[in-house]
Amino acid sequence: MLTVSLLRESRPGERRVLLLPDEAAKLSGLCRFQVEAGAGTGLGVPDSAYQHAGALVVDGTAAWRGDLLLKLKAPAIAEVARISRPASIAALFHAEGDPDLVTELLKRDITAYSFEYFTDDEGCHPLMAATGEIAGQMAVIYAAYHLQSQLDGSGVALPACLPARACPVHR
Repeated sequence: MLTVSLLRESRPGERRVLLLPDEAAKLSGLCRFQVEAGAGTGLGVPDSAYQHAGALVVDGTAAWRGDLLLKLKAPAIAEVARISRPASIAALFHAEGDPDLVTELLKRDITAYSFEYFTDDEGCHPLMAATGEIAGQMAVIYAAYHLQSQLDGSGVALPACLPARACPVHR
């Protein structure tokens, strides 16, 4: 039976996890689904929630021994050494910006699936929808911050930049 591992994110400051317990429950019915201990901690999701969903919670060594490894963000180059052939890994690789990672994956003959390249029948990127929505929301927050005059911005409040019809208060 195929073993799918949900890995804990290792990048500094990264608190997200690729799958929550509801999605884990769906996968647990299709394969041997295991979660690296602490994978959901950054979001306040305890290991027990994954266990309740039918996942097996395992240590980091066992998690990296799965047949298909799932991460939100690409592994660090040092983590690629933890992947045993013929395992595959799926993540947001942004491979075009990390040639050293691509070189290491190729050197070790690791199959990597990059979420940002999957499209649906309409040409949309459904696996990027959630992170795209978050990025869009954060762009507005950063724009509002950088409009402040003490930061050499125009000093105009962001809501004042919007046409009245776009502002829900003025509808």
